[in-house]
Amino acid sequence: MPPARRVTVIAHELRGFHPVGGMGTATAFLTLALARVGHSVEILLGKHSISSIDPYWERVYTDAGIRIRPAPQSDEPVEPWHFAHAHNVALGLQAELPDVVIAHDFGAPAYAALRLRQAGTAFDNTLFVVFCHGTWRYVVNLSPNIAFGDLQTVLGVGV
Repeated sequence: MPPARRVTVIAHELRGFHPVGGMGTATAFLTLALARVGHSVEILLGKHSISSIDPYWERVYTDAGIRIRPAPQSDEPVEPWHFAHAHNVALGLQAELPDVVIAHDFGAPAYAALRLRQAGTAFDNTLFVVFCHGTWRYVVNLSPNIAFGDLQTVLGVGV
């Protein structure tokens, strides 16, 4: 059996927070499976406050040994503005370097961290895994009832 690793899973959606969809369910059960086979697992929250987690699910994660922490909120200006979240996630990953990062594809939360790695300034010994669920375009095509207030942002993030 391979050695246990420090695994950080980046999550925008997760069982125990509302709303949650298929991506949140898949992410929750991935973290539980990784913890059960012996890895040290933490969830780096993208957009939720830890205080808003459902007590049942908080207990499930705690009992499995999974740590949950928020991405730090930086006061640094980031342009374009929709990259601010990826910047905060990169700061969170740099604060406690994991062996493995598992990030979903939706909105590219690991984008800034991957660019830092590509530039050779961080994450030299970190493996990045992208857990693919679907792009904005896929979601729009699948659910025509979803309304977007800012199409320019949706297109920018999708690219």
